[in-house]
Amino acid sequence: MTAAGRPGRLPQWWLDLSVRAKGMIAVAFPLIALIAVTAASLVLQHSERQERTPSVRSRGTTRKGACLSAEAEPGVIRSMRGSGVVAYLTKPLNLTELGKLVDCLTAGHGQRTGPGPRTTPAR
Repeated sequence: MTAAGRPGRLPQWWLDLSVRAKGMIAVAFPLIALIAVTAASLVLQHSERQERTPSVRSRGTTRKGACLSAEAEPGVIRSMRGSGVVAYLTKPLNLTELGKLVDCLTAGHGQRTGPGPRTTPAR
């Protein structure tokens, strides 16, 4: 009679194996699964790192910008200038100054070629 004919009984080949062999079989399947998951994780980390590298490099680049505001307090102007704003224009707006600022920012894609325009103090 075979194991299929005896429900609830282990097949004879399993019963004939040594305890050491049974232990190796019982440990091998979870170990193989762990190795496969670890390898997949490493591959995904590598591809994510390759995608992230250009964005990390671009963080160091500075972009110049200007802020045009109807009114601002000196503390706001200082914090904006500290965050990379090259000019902070407030009213009354000087159109000559605005033209110089636009020329300064567009020449060389945001790199100053000379002294930039002054900021109009908040009133």
